[in-house]
Amino acid sequence: MPGQNDPPVGLAEYTDFIMLRAPASAIAAEASKLNPKVQSPVPDWQRVRITTDRIGQFIEIHRRSMAGVANVPVMDKAQAYELIEDNQVDLIELNNGEAVGYISVLIDNTAHTAEFEQIGILPEWRSKGIGRAVMQKTAAELAAAGIETLFVLVASVNTKARALYEKLGFGEPTLYSRWFQKNLTPAEIPTPEQWSARQKQPEIVI
Repeated sequence: MPGQNDPPVGLAEYTDFIMLRAPASAIAAEASKLNPKVQSPVPDWQRVRITTDRIGQFIEIHRRSMAGVANVPVMDKAQAYELIEDNQVDLIELNNGEAVGYISVLIDNTAHTAEFEQIGILPEWRSKGIGRAVMQKTAAELAAAGIETLFVLVASVNTKARALYEKLGFGEPTLYSRWFQKNLTPAEIPTPEQWSARQKQPEIVI
């Protein structure tokens, strides 16, 4: 029987999940700067707290905005209820009421920290500056409420999202977790020594 430190048989190329951090006040200060790649003004939007009667809509927005993201399974109702119970979860709505995404924030008032757990924008509404604007405004509100440090988790394969977070001021990357995505051939399965070495990498060097 494989031991706890043995490589997972039949599993595969791994994706690192990297935790980035930043002072809340620094991210909030970025809100006054325009993104030069956005060719038109950011659409007017607002955050609307998700209520139980909108769970179905939230699940569909989560499914579409997170499609293809590593280690993000399709959400069911039980998971959706658990998320909104534990976190501050808002739909991102345009002024006409159309929901174009969502944001989930885990707040620890004792430690004066908050984590942007999930930020999802529907594909047709990406590259319009909405995600950036939502993060900046939320950071400003958190900073005003006494939050000092912000965290955001990003998959190593999600280079576009990571680039956005770093432009906003997030840095100090550390390895948070490691996940596997596809089947390996027997010859590709790492030895116990190789597996152990992978597991002991605490820092991501940029």
